[in-house]
Amino acid sequence: MDDLKRYEYYGYFIIVGFCILGLFYLLLDYTNVFFWRWFLPHNTSLWELGRLMFTAILLQSIIQYFIYGKMYDNYFFAKASTLFIAPLIFIGGSYLIDLMFGDVFPVIHIIMFALGIAVGQVISYQFLEHDYYFRLMNEYAVFGVIAMLLVLFSQLYETKQFRSPIFKPRTIYQQKIRPNR
Repeated sequence: MDDLKRYEYYGYFIIVGFCILGLFYLLLDYTNVFFWRWFLPHNTSLWELGRLMFTAILLQSIIQYFIYGKMYDNYFFAKASTLFIAPLIFIGGSYLIDLMFGDVFPVIHIIMFALGIAVGQVISYQFLEHDYYFRLMNEYAVFGVIAMLLVLFSQLYETKQFRSPIFKPRTIYQQKIRPNR
């Protein structure tokens, strides 16, 4: 296995490990510490778990940049693709499946979480391996990551005011999906 494939493969497990650690902090209720609220979920909503995924991928991408990312001209674009695709697959896929079946299945959310990270890592690997490059692509990627950071982190305390069930904890979200039960 070449180095790039190995780094992307290990990166998947590093991201999952960061997410599991983040969920332990949710269980231990360290969410009142302001610093941790920036990076860790403070309830079980899909939005908060998507933010945890985004934070884990961003942290892993920063670490990988110093290991091997400097060797690739398109590194920022490749990792930005993972940062965008993984949360979209997780949140969008989980929400659509919940709506199709009319109930909330945590197992489906876990599968979509793992699938989102896996698809993001595979796409990132393909970008890096085939050396896709176009003018200003890394600048677009950095701008997109900054914009996504602003969206994800600016709503730390505001998500309680949003009416969409996707921003609510799992029990409230479940009641919204299947109101007759």
